[in-house]
Amino acid sequence: MRESTTPRREATRTVIAVIAALLTGCSGGGGSDNTPAPTVQLQAEPSEVASGGTTTLTWSSTNADSCQASGGWSGTKLVSGSEATAPVTMTTTFTLQCTGHGGTASASATVTLLGATGTVAGNLLVPTISRSDSDVNDPLARFEPNDNDLQAQVMPNPVVIGGYLNEPGAGPDGPPQGPPGRSFAIGDLEDWYQLDLVAGQVIELVIPLAIAGVDDLDIEVYDSDLDLVGSSVSEGQFEQVTVTAGGTYFIRVFVVFGAAMYRLSVGQATDVSGGSTLRLSDDFVPGELIVTLKSAGDPAAKTAKSDAVLATRYDTSRKGGDPGREMLLKLPADTTKVVSGMTRRPGASKAATAAPGGGAAPAPRVRITAAQQRKLETLLFAKRLRADPDVRFADVNRVMRTSRVPLDPGYAIQRWHYEQIQLPGAWDVTTGGPIRVAVVDTGVASHPDLASKLELIDGRDFVSNPTNPDGDGRDANPADPGCGISGGSIFHGTHVAGTIGASSNNLTGVAGVSWGARIIPVRALDGCKGSGEDFDIIQGIRYAAGLPNDSGTVLEPSRRAAVINLSFGAKAPCDATSNELFTEVRAQGVVVVAAAGNDNANATVTPASCDHVISVAAVGPLRTRAPYSNFGALIDVAAPGGDMSRDVNGDGQPDGVYSTHASGGSANTSPTFQQLEGTSMAAPHVSGVIALMLSRDATVRPEQIDSLLEQGALTDDVSPAEPDDLGMGLINARKAVEAVGQPLPPAPPTLSVTPSSLAFGDIETSREVFVTNAGGGTLVIPPGGVTASEPWLSAAATSVDENGLRFYTLTVDRTGLSAGSYSGFVRFSPTTGDPVEVNVLMEVVDVTGEPSAGLQYVLLIDPVTNETIQVEVRAEGSSVPYRFDGVPVGEYIVLSGTDLNNDGFICDPAEACGAYPVENAPVPIVVTDNGVVEGLDFLVTYRAGVPITASSKTTSKDVRPELRRRRIMR
Repeated sequence: MRESTTPRREATRTVIAVIAALLTGCSGGGGSDNTPAPTVQLQAEPSEVASGGTTTLTWSSTNADSCQASGGWSGTKLVSGSEATAPVTMTTTFTLQCTGHGGTASASATVTLLGATGTVAGNLLVPTISRSDSDVNDPLARFEPNDNDLQAQVMPNPVVIGGYLNEPGAGPDGPPQGPPGRSFAIGDLEDWYQLDLVAGQVIELVIPLAIAGVDDLDIEVYDSDLDLVGSSVSEGQFEQVTVTAGGTYFIRVFVVFGAAMYRLSVGQATDVSGGSTLRLSDDFVPGELIVTLKSAGDPAAKTAKSDAVLATRYDTSRKGGDPGREMLLKLPADTTKVVSGMTRRPGASKAATAAPGGGAAPAPRVRITAAQQRKLETLLFAKRLRADPDVRFADVNRVMRTSRVPLDPGYAIQRWHYEQIQLPGAWDVTTGGPIRVAVVDTGVASHPDLASKLELIDGRDFVSNPTNPDGDGRDANPADPGCGISGGSIFHGTHVAGTIGASSNNLTGVAGVSWGARIIPVRALDGCKGSGEDFDIIQGIRYAAGLPNDSGTVLEPSRRAAVINLSFGAKAPCDATSNELFTEVRAQGVVVVAAAGNDNANATVTPASCDHVISVAAVGPLRTRAPYSNFGALIDVAAPGGDMSRDVNGDGQPDGVYSTHASGGSANTSPTFQQLEGTSMAAPHVSGVIALMLSRDATVRPEQIDSLLEQGALTDDVSPAEPDDLGMGLINARKAVEAVGQPLPPAPPTLSVTPSSLAFGDIETSREVFVTNAGGGTLVIPPGGVTASEPWLSAAATSVDENGLRFYTLTVDRTGLSAGSYSGFVRFSPTTGDPVEVNVLMEVVDVTGEPSAGLQYVLLIDPVTNETIQVEVRAEGSSVPYRFDGVPVGEYIVLSGTDLNNDGFICDPAEACGAYPVENAPVPIVVTDNGVVEGLDFLVTYRAGVPITASSKTTSKDVRPELRRRRIMR
């Protein structure tokens, strides 16, 4: 789906042209009766003004009946006239479009701001695992063909790659009046990558904008001899292959039809795609499929419901089952007429591509065995049947064996932040009861992983401004309508709600901290602006706590919230009104949890700094303060907030917090899953843990929780390298649930080591792990109880107690090792209980490659007028400078992203994107006369949004990214 709202680029990629001119154009031409086309003239006098000055717009038209203004002004205008502008504070373009019987015409005039300019500068921060496809459709991006094994891009391990493929003539050609796409006309049918992998690693392809029947990409994996070893040919938005042995591999991503951007990741063994992926490596019976037809009453089924119908179409025969339920179908020996054209053999890419040294690029020298070919045909047959309007399901006939896998497939990505706070141990005690947690935020979008958890009857919308995206003021509908800012809707409340209490242990989606929690969605922030007004927020908090409020409804004690989560704030001390509010909320017995802020400062943020509010800072995957998180004496506790600049555990995913999300907006909203970072993501971990505590003892009062927190009964120390800036330390869910309720039976000692896997890449040499007893009794790591599996890997105590627990440093030594990927483990063996191994992934390279986030379009956007200034930066390196000089005085937000498909929009799903200080929560900066605003560093990453189902793309382009006092703390 299209989410971007960033302005289209002109041929020079410069959004604002510093001119004052009379521009005339027309479209539509004359009608069949030779009605003349309209003409329009628009002039600004003066065309250059000082900041705050005004100018007069004069216009006239011929053969026009009506005119519409846009850009720096708006509304319906007469066919001729003159009017003064509002005060001009930045260079502004005014546009007028007039319509008549003969068509339409438009004209624009630009008013340039004199004097009064400043400078904006900073760095784009690129994750070490980030890389870019070298032959995308953007003609300004760096180009190097990668269309066969001889041209394969050599990639590190782990890695995240953003790319684009298209058939000739498919996908965007380019923005209006912009440069044509590089690959649009001739196509780019395949991309090749070369990596050194170790056994068990997973290659995952996500195509978030793919529409069934319109766009389709698949992947194949070849070994160093170019023998096919794996393939995934699903029809949807996921493809996944696992390698079974270490060595050098080639990954081929290819387009079956259409055009699509993709995100390719390689990492440690995980499986997040569910059971519908069609993979060559899966164990199934070749030549057989399990097929279920649609019911007779299904209007989408167009013909009679019988296996005879399929036999006529596909030459199948029924071996078992019944047309009224699942059937086992045998496929024909010759599947050519069914699967022909459903894949592209290697070497079918751009004819114009040259091989190294000149000449046409040769086809790859790949080999596929007869057995592999039959399995591939079976997978492609399933793919064809899934597209049949009469078929409900078509799956391979899998060979089942005893195994144990996470019941929520997304938990594989969540492991780092849930294991970090000992949630598995807490779940052994309780998975949570129906404790009501209010999420005062942007509302909650419809999502299958939240549907059974929302107390919608008690949800409410407190955003009073009727011009907000839901089109009205306060009402009983707490749904988040979505809004595109920098190409991504801020479904902030949806993400927060999923961390607290997504439906769990249900074979789909993600897990919440408290499986039994009930969510009261309270919409008090406008996601379009990324902000909310104090009075609206106060009313929302009062409502959630069962206090009188402007909705006219007061929740009864049995229906009010027990916990209120506030993932927002403003950089200011807590005022008298707020302190009084939270005193009243405390008297209701309600616990309030708030995000500490993302300013990377010892800053005072409200509401986190208010009395009777638990202030939550954020840590990254190594238990150290996240680079954006606030710190200092006003922090009460820390929780995982993520650090998406790294992939510490090597799963091929940025180390963000993974939870429910959505894309699009209004009627086009689609549920997704997304990784985000921020103290906003840390706060719901604490809210969820408190809900677990209350499920053991609902009589626990807020002041008792405060006391337990102050005693250290709910937390662990953070890294010894971290100063005492994170309150009482990191929340520990197991300790928390043991601290309340009836005493538990003695639990056996249980060793826990986090992170449970580490990836050192090709540069890092040492990282720290935390070793603790997640059970009861006494657990001891004796001298000699820590061993490494490989000579290049070692572990040493950093800061341990008398039992050998707490912090250890793992180190890799690349001396004397040849280039390649290496894997090993460090085993921690206690005197009682089972040992635990930390898997380690490490790479040795001849030449260290630079991370890349592609060609970035860095934008300064006026949040009121949407006027934009733009520079282009090749984001190659871990820290890449950008700079704007001569910036008119005013307020701006800073955004950046790629345009891989050359559609004139940045930050589509699968593209790289970022904003200052964090994506989807931009904070305005102020440019003064001759002022220099420096240090605006922010992360740009290839977006990791995981869609649930394919849906239609949307192209909303008119939303203004306005920001006000209260900011989402993402």
